[in-house]
Amino acid sequence: MEVLTEDPPNSPSPSKQPTQRREREYSQFRNRFYMAMNALLQIFFLLVALVFANFIAYKWYPKPFDLTRTNYYELSDKTKQLLKSLSKPVHVIVFVQPHNAEGDSSQVYSEVERLLKQYKYYQPKYLEIEYIDPDRNLTRARELAEKYNVQLANVIVFASGERSKYVQSSDVLEYDHTNPFQQSKVVAFKGEQQFTSAIQNVVEAKQLKAYFLQGHGERDPDNYDEKGAATVAQYLKRDNLVVERINLLEKPEIPRDCDLLLIDGPKQPLKDFEMKLLEDFFKRQGRAFIMLDPDTRTGLEDLLRKYGVAVGNNLVLSKINMLGQVMYNSNAFGTALASHPITSKLGHSALSFHYARTVDAVQDPTLGYQATELVKTPDSFWAETALNRKTRYEFNPDTGDRAGPLSLAVAIEPKKVGNVNTEGTRIVVTGTSTFLENDKIDAANMDFFLNAANWFLKRPELIGISPKRPQEFMLGLNDAQIRTISLVAIGAMPLAAAVIGVVVWLRRRK
Repeated sequence: MEVLTEDPPNSPSPSKQPTQRREREYSQFRNRFYMAMNALLQIFFLLVALVFANFIAYKWYPKPFDLTRTNYYELSDKTKQLLKSLSKPVHVIVFVQPHNAEGDSSQVYSEVERLLKQYKYYQPKYLEIEYIDPDRNLTRARELAEKYNVQLANVIVFASGERSKYVQSSDVLEYDHTNPFQQSKVVAFKGEQQFTSAIQNVVEAKQLKAYFLQGHGERDPDNYDEKGAATVAQYLKRDNLVVERINLLEKPEIPRDCDLLLIDGPKQPLKDFEMKLLEDFFKRQGRAFIMLDPDTRTGLEDLLRKYGVAVGNNLVLSKINMLGQVMYNSNAFGTALASHPITSKLGHSALSFHYARTVDAVQDPTLGYQATELVKTPDSFWAETALNRKTRYEFNPDTGDRAGPLSLAVAIEPKKVGNVNTEGTRIVVTGTSTFLENDKIDAANMDFFLNAANWFLKRPELIGISPKRPQEFMLGLNDAQIRTISLVAIGAMPLAAAVIGVVVWLRRRK
């Protein structure tokens, strides 16, 4: 007997089932296609946005950022001012290989490249930078090497017009070679100092000269011993001055090409005719940096009084109580700096004037000079007048002792006519010469001296720069902090990734 069955009311007929299955598969494919296209378009537009953002940043705001604590990558105001003041082209040719002999990246090259990018940012018009790789372009390398008379490797040439100056790559980085069992460590980057000096040299029209007075026990600019002045002389040379010595006892005249006269700690009195030569030098708008030590009578004290400077016959001291024992400190700290071109850009630097006497400004309206006290000590120092005392020093105003703050340095210049600076004699007097000795000079003292030198020479764009010293910072963690970081890194972060993965998998199943 034949049994007839009736299909459910909503059941499709056999002929329609393949069609519906194809429609369902097509719908699923279309949805997947749209999702894939949507993801691709999102990635595409994200990349376009990133490229556009980088283009905008590079085109309209290419200034580099320096996030270091010590502003290691920031150019000094001195360099920025010089670059912005350029009025003629300066060509920079870098003959430094990007890799060393072992194939590793050259630290010198990377530092030079980074620094020159910043130079280019502040002077895009007149600064032209060219990197020469002799391995890739030997013809061009030989052409430039012959033109500027340099070797093909490890030198950076700065040229403008007919003048050129080169900087050796060995002068860019300063290494510490004290440990023979470790690789030499970079302790200072002097590229900015060298490059700015080189640019100044090639754009400056006149070759300037500095003379060190000799013959009275002054420090010798050629002496590299601890008590010598060779370090100061080297820095003057790097700032493109010719440094020479002058002895008025041998040749009684101050050369006409003397742009700066340095009197560095005379130990004996100057002769009367020498004083007359110095006075004539000042009358013809001479510039002098004079350093006078305590307990020394040179004759310059009376001459300087005519220009508004009073040099004290004393010694600047402070008391230090260490473990109940009173000690005397003759290293005077200059913490209060005047608002003057020499000191205004030293920031909060503390100058160290070892074994110093006071130098005060005398405000005399009859004088045609303006005296500015540049550096002062804290209140804790006093001026001791009993220099030959064998017992304990004590502050005693009845004997002429003076309480702090005390002036340690004075700058002399002609008085302004209205608000306009006038030409004339410029003098800086300090109450010590030891602060510029080879073994005592530091970055702050050197900046003070170089700022004064450039103030004498009317080179405000060269005021204030010193080598950059990289600093290492260590993160100090206690045991509890180390355990917390370990738990987060080893436990919490992998667990969070696993939970996110499970959640995504469950959502996709639905």
